[in-house]
Amino acid sequence: MNPAQLWGWDGTVWRAALIDATGHLQIDVTTSTLPAGAASLGAQNVSNDLLSLIFAKFGAGLPAALDATALKVKEQSPIAGFATSANQTTMITALQLIDDLRNALGTVNTDDLQVDVKDIADGEIKLYGYDGTNWQTLLTENAALKNLRVKIYDGAYGIPSNVIGANILSSERGLVTYSTLSAYDRLSEFHRYLECQLPADNIAGPRALFVHSLLYGYDGSTFDRLRTKGTGVLAVGKGNIDATLVRVTATGSVAAGARLLHQMCVNPSAASAVLEITDATIAAQPLAWDMFFTARETHHYVFDPPIPFTTGIYIETLTGITSVMLCYE
Repeated sequence: MNPAQLWGWDGTVWRAALIDATGHLQIDVTTSTLPAGAASLGAQNVSNDLLSLIFAKFGAGLPAALDATALKVKEQSPIAGFATSANQTTMITALQLIDDLRNALGTVNTDDLQVDVKDIADGEIKLYGYDGTNWQTLLTENAALKNLRVKIYDGAYGIPSNVIGANILSSERGLVTYSTLSAYDRLSEFHRYLECQLPADNIAGPRALFVHSLLYGYDGSTFDRLRTKGTGVLAVGKGNIDATLVRVTATGSVAAGARLLHQMCVNPSAASAVLEITDATIAAQPLAWDMFFTARETHHYVFDPPIPFTTGIYIETLTGITSVMLCYE
């Protein structure tokens, strides 16, 4: 039971009404003077007389035939906006639908609203999506899979998904993405340099990253591309060197300081000739290079890599030799 309290307005504030022990409303008469407009005993007597006349006139019902002296009854058309039977029937139907929905919510998953989307051919309603210009029908995957069909787009291009190979994830679907590795040419564009390819040689295995690269060499001021032969072997040629060419006919110091001996041509004057060279600027130092000739024949030597000398190039022995040509830097 919901308790309630009765209040009365005394003209200034609201006051709680009093109840006696038997539950009757307690009323106190404070004055016998009736307020202006209150009903009086004389007025009530007149009202009673009028009601008695009406009862005497129509107590037995209306006359069988209404004549000029009897009560006239005229049919009156409904005023605009009045309730009609048709409107009341429509309202009752709508209220019944609301009540049916309330009863249905009370029996499904604790008042959760369950909505089934069916094809409009069955008299139901479809789901639509707005493409910016028109409304388009939203589709499900198929009759067995009733999932809402969704596709990811990059602008006007759809992004596909494929079944991933069994060697990665068994029959799982994954988002298909494409990517390329590019390099900037320092001018205005990016160029694709890396791509995935199978190994070219007889190697059984996964795909490998195929890398395009360029080799550059520094000439002291700028970088230049290094070339290869048709088989991919780096093409190497003799570059220009700041070489010094001297002809030596006697022992002694040829050049002091750190040197590189690139070429040498020996011209013997006898069948038994001896040549000895040291890494020094004075005599009687350990040998760095020596040779013995059994025939009077000219010999030309190219040193690749060149022979390094730290202290200097010194001819220690020159026997049976007319001259020696040295090319060093």
